[in-house]
Amino acid sequence: MPEYTREDHRAMILDPFKWPHLVLPIKRYKDGQMDTALVFAGMERLKPSDPIQVKLNTTIFGPLPGESKMTVYANVDALLDDGWVVD
Repeated sequence: MPEYTREDHRAMILDPFKWPHLVLPIKRYKDGQMDTALVFAGMERLKPSDPIQVKLNTTIFGPLPGESKMTVYANVDALLDDGWVVD
């Protein structure tokens, strides 16, 4: 399995035309648990300074048990700094 760099994840998040769906599944490991979320962007490329809208605790198949809520990161780097990567 290839090892993806932060720059690979950043480039994928910023270009919705490369996404496999209308939303982009992302994940992170925090406190020994895997969190899942979806990134929403519409149909245009994002600028690195654009806010990133994320629906937490959900997958492309639907919400997971527990609270599923929307959150907004200031930009792609804030999202990556919080541990999220493309799933």
